[in-house]
Amino acid sequence: MIEWGVLASYMVCGALLAMMAIGVAFSAFMPALDRWNRRYFIAFFSLLFLYVVVLVVDMIIYDDPAMVNALIAVSIAEFLLFSVLALLPTFFLLRACGESVKGSPLPRAVAALWGVFCLMLFSVPFTETFGFVTPECQFVRGPWFPALIAPLAVIMCLNIAGLIRRRRFIHADNVEQYMRQQREIARQRADVMVLQLRPHFICNTMMGIYYLCDQDPQKAKQVTLDFTNYLRRNFTAIGSENVIPFRDELEHTRAYLAVEQAQFEDCLFVRFDTPHTMFRVPPLTLQPIVENAVKHGMKSSGEPLHITVSTRLTDEGSEIAVEDDGVGFAPAEDGKPHTALKNIRQRLALMCGGRLEISPREGGGTTVKVTIPAEK
Repeated sequence: MIEWGVLASYMVCGALLAMMAIGVAFSAFMPALDRWNRRYFIAFFSLLFLYVVVLVVDMIIYDDPAMVNALIAVSIAEFLLFSVLALLPTFFLLRACGESVKGSPLPRAVAALWGVFCLMLFSVPFTETFGFVTPECQFVRGPWFPALIAPLAVIMCLNIAGLIRRRRFIHADNVEQYMRQQREIARQRADVMVLQLRPHFICNTMMGIYYLCDQDPQKAKQVTLDFTNYLRRNFTAIGSENVIPFRDELEHTRAYLAVEQAQFEDCLFVRFDTPHTMFRVPPLTLQPIVENAVKHGMKSSGEPLHITVSTRLTDEGSEIAVEDDGVGFAPAEDGKPHTALKNIRQRLALMCGGRLEISPREGGGTTVKVTIPAEK
């Protein structure tokens, strides 16, 4: 009849086996894990699963005199699996802080200690110094058994010390991972903004081209070309995950304004003063600002709207200014923030550490300034 203590041990081992199997499954199919981390956790949980299996075998053959040799092999396997599990945190630690395995003294020290442990472990069948199995199939610790465990204890202490020493680097890596996630979120928001092209803007442009085909075929061809360039640069921005040359963003803005000027004719005038273009910006930085100036600056009286786009190099870095003499607009209207400008401000901060400022223009209108820090 099975004793309650033995039955409880089997139940605990069964629960551990189930947990390790679930851990392997989660590691294999967890989408948030990258390839290296997925392999690491699969290996870690698989070794734990195998270790528990060896423990179960140990319990089954324990006290069976006919299984003396098997118990020796199982005991060695048990200690060996445990030692490998003690090694794995070392590699995870180095990976977490971006440290090379070859260039760090920690893995060399851990490998040397593990080698010493293996030499002592595999000497167990030939000596009773560290431990032996009795004829009654019971493992008995030898007088030098603590020396066998000492290398594993030192490995664990080295891992703990390495963790304490590198905690700042690990924290910095976590921050960098968070920043990468935020950049990805911002990029996705930018993609949505690009895809949500204003239907009425597209329809008005197409209808304008339709009427120009009869009135001014040459101008219709030019507007079609400008509109095509505008759309192409919008779609190109979807695939841009990093900052782009300001010249590209400037050409995108020119293409957009050419389409708008064709519709508003003598009501929209734009001046460019951009001698400084040797810097990079997040995609869809300038064009949405100018689009907001056109959208919110047009006067109901029909008076022309003047917009100035300028750049200059300052002590802080590169500065872009978009000024208009329109009716002006507050940073928020009807309690709702301007989505485009909010999006630009987020992407500037995340992708290049830039900032966006909105202020009233002297004499009426609005000034929007973008500051891009100098590249280090």
